[in-house]
Amino acid sequence: MASGVWPGFFLQQIRCHVHLLMSDSRNDIDLPERIHAEARAIHSSLHRAITGRLPLALPPKANSPQLYALGISRFAQIYSALESAWRDYLEVAPDSTKERYRALLAEAYIPAIARSQRLESDLRNLKAEWGGDDTFLPQGNDIAVRVAITHVLETIRAKPHTLLAYSWVMYLALFNGGRWIRQQLLDAGAQFWYKDLSEVEKQESAGASLAQSFLSFWHFDGDQDGEDFKLAYRAGYIEASKRLTKEECEDVICEAKTLFQHCLDMVSEIDVVVALERKKRAHKPESWNITPRPVSLITVGDEHRVMEIRWINV
Repeated sequence: MASGVWPGFFLQQIRCHVHLLMSDSRNDIDLPERIHAEARAIHSSLHRAITGRLPLALPPKANSPQLYALGISRFAQIYSALESAWRDYLEVAPDSTKERYRALLAEAYIPAIARSQRLESDLRNLKAEWGGDDTFLPQGNDIAVRVAITHVLETIRAKPHTLLAYSWVMYLALFNGGRWIRQQLLDAGAQFWYKDLSEVEKQESAGASLAQSFLSFWHFDGDQDGEDFKLAYRAGYIEASKRLTKEECEDVICEAKTLFQHCLDMVSEIDVVVALERKKRAHKPESWNITPRPVSLITVGDEHRVMEIRWINV
């Protein structure tokens, strides 16, 4: 559907048939708890990587939202791939081989938490405010994000239930850490986000305007700040997870860890892009205003090694 909006009536029809289409057997696996336990190490590494870099993209380390836009634009591609694949799967004509997964995925699908359109709007507004060419949002050097998207889409085609892994990683990160990140972004002030407004206009444009213009990704409709959507998503997710086989649960756990690793790789790749941009623009010190840090190597758990190239002055 061109609008990308799933018709509520048909979604409800799918959910009404969930219990008729699925086996009465339910597993005894607490899938959210298993994901939390088995992905704890790499999740913590990703959390440290993002929260450690966030101050470098905000005042006083940065004087424009260029770095924020670069980082969020990479993750926007993951949200877009995930949400498009989910909608497409629900909208395909049902057949006997797909109907079980279609019903299962409909159980956990909450249209109100979709983030793709908000991200597109935020980035479009940022580019309009600061300039839409490559000087604001450099292109290329995006192997990590392309590898992540290819893996996600190929795995979903082969194992549709892995959508539960990817959605859990991307949405729960937003729900659980998003409020803190959002506050850091708002605290930067309207004068950081707007380029051409006078000081008076900047003050008048604070708060709600920032949420609508550049930071809508971090906000939810309604008066509960997304808590109602979080609870609805978790309830649907748990119900869907109970209908998975034990092998399918293991697939979801494995793919959750895999996506965390892809996200770590994307963060490291952003470091490289920033370093290259600073080298390219060495004659423009006002661009990419970042405090230099040394290059270091970190180890994530027993299985993952990530080269962490700090944002350096080269």
